[in-house]
Amino acid sequence: MNKRHVIELSPSGKTFEAGDELLLGAMLASGLAVPFSCRRGACGSCKVVVAEGAYRAKRLAPGAPAPSYPLAANEMLLCQSHACGDMRLRIPGWSLDTPALVVAAQVHSKRALGPDVIELVL
Repeated sequence: MNKRHVIELSPSGKTFEAGDELLLGAMLASGLAVPFSCRRGACGSCKVVVAEGAYRAKRLAPGAPAPSYPLAANEMLLCQSHACGDMRLRIPGWSLDTPALVVAAQVHSKRALGPDVIELVL
């Protein structure tokens, strides 16, 4: 059974649960508006401060470039981290009260550009 951990976000006090999935995915699944631009650790948009708790970083693929921005010892990327237990994360500058943008669209075409990239024309 997948153990669930409670993740508290400060200063808002909002919480979400995470199991084995990446924290970014768990946060998005809970309906929280999270800034991110990718899910491979290349942009740094989802960087947070770990106020309490432990996490483990996703292993980078062999040959994958290291992040081009520094992470302090108490910082992590939500898109690259799994909770090891209950945590408290500090997210200065984020507003979690902004609802996620929802736009209706129809897919006109899709084309594979690479093994993990698809072009969608909406």
